[in-house]
Amino acid sequence: MKKSIFTFIAATTISVTAFAQIPNPGFENWTAVGTYSVPNGWGTLNNTTTLAGVYTVTKATPGSPGASYMKITSKTVATSVVGGIAVSGVLDSMTMMPKSGFAYNMRPANFTGKWQHMIYGSSQGSIQVTLTRWDSGLGMRMPVASGNVTLSGMAMAWANFTIPLTSCRWKQS
Repeated sequence: MKKSIFTFIAATTISVTAFAQIPNPGFENWTAVGTYSVPNGWGTLNNTTTLAGVYTVTKATPGSPGASYMKITSKTVATSVVGGIAVSGVLDSMTMMPKSGFAYNMRPANFTGKWQHMIYGSSQGSIQVTLTRWDSGLGMRMPVASGNVTLSGMAMAWANFTIPLTSCRWKQS
């Protein structure tokens, strides 16, 4: 079986004015959970892979800026590849979708930050950003803006990135 492994290293912000609103934006604060650590305010799949002694999100140093960063790596567990996933808020480990995020009352045009990424073989990584609002009438989150990028090649040193966010149309309830 061919292994697909992708490593993505991130330090993110939405904008200078929003920096303080993003929970643990520089990935400096981590909490030990048994044999592994998780970045405070971020959901990962580490809780589902811990029995195999495999962790798809780890703390690494040095960051840019700051002392640390979040290293995200897809890894093989038994015969399956477990994607390296991190979401700001709570991650549903069954659906691999975010359950929650953080309150943010602005509409930024871009999601910006710094990254490094290394592609292994033919695997590709991607980043998806989705801003939502809660629709109490429908009892669900509705997208407000989104953006995504598929990573290719390598960024072996810290590089700035900008992901444009496109407004989503939604019907008000």
